[in-house]
Amino acid sequence: MIRILIADDHDVVRSGLRQLLEVHPNWDVVAEASNGREAVAKAVETKPDIAVVDYSLPMLNGLEVTRRIRARLPKTEVLIFTMHDNEMIVEEALKA
Repeated sequence: MIRILIADDHDVVRSGLRQLLEVHPNWDVVAEASNGREAVAKAVETKPDIAVVDYSLPMLNGLEVTRRIRARLPKTEVLIFTMHDNEMIVEEALKA
């Protein structure tokens, strides 16, 4: 079973993404978060295999969330998504 955390500040995005992901029989959304601090706390608590993180989260942005999750949970892979079309953001995300 692949354990997934979803972090986005929009309820409808989290709900829709959960529905898409849970169609797969071996994927389980173990936590959702609506801000960056909550995302880090829930990641530490649930230890997901994958964290799907919005770049534009309140309190801590997606880059900082990624850094903190990777520091505490090095085996957790992080996928950052964004509406921004900016190469600098992509470069920073890859470094995180």
